[in-house]
Amino acid sequence: MTSFALITEGITDQLVLRKLLEIFFDDEVEVNHLQPRYDETDNKQLGYGNWVKVFDYCQSDDFKDALNFNDFIVVQLDSDVSPETHFDIPHQINGNLRTDDELYHIILAKIQEKINTKNTTFYQENQDKILFAIGIHSIECWLLPLFYTDNRREKTVNCLNSLNPELNKKFKLTIDANNKNSPKIRGIYAQIAEGFKKKSKIIDLAKFNYGFQQFVERLGGIEV
Repeated sequence: MTSFALITEGITDQLVLRKLLEIFFDDEVEVNHLQPRYDETDNKQLGYGNWVKVFDYCQSDDFKDALNFNDFIVVQLDSDVSPETHFDIPHQINGNLRTDDELYHIILAKIQEKINTKNTTFYQENQDKILFAIGIHSIECWLLPLFYTDNRREKTVNCLNSLNPELNKKFKLTIDANNKNSPKIRGIYAQIAEGFKKKSKIIDLAKFNYGFQQFVERLGGIEV
């Protein structure tokens, strides 16, 4: 069975990606949570997760070792955090917003640079095994087309705020920074992602977010 290792900012990101992989490949995959670790039995996050931890993991020997035990690695980052200190990729240059395409590829290059920290050719030698899930501006934006058929499907800012009215209707709750990582909310993220249902729907809805589309196009080139 083809295996995918996930290196992400948080568990909710992992749960969305895991469900996408399982649906896209018709459950013929094994998905391993590397960063942050996740205890599926207790539905608990083990260790800390954020974009700094993603970069740290990409530079570590653990990243290289992961390819000895997994067929593919998926690295996830959301572009909303890219202007932060030490990430240092602003959304604007000279007062002009970067395009989604430009922002995606600059972040992509930054991650590849981190992967090559200890071995300047490691990414190039293994690029067919390394995938990137870069949310423009968050992975919650990927979920909007499951709920909307108007131009909200293409939103890239305040996506969680746009999701919350629909989540309140369906689940009688809203998500914010205070409850996002609770076991209940993690289950909600997985349940939302189940709405993609089948590979063709993932391909169809991915077109509304540039980062999502790039990720799905890479998946399309993989045989399991």
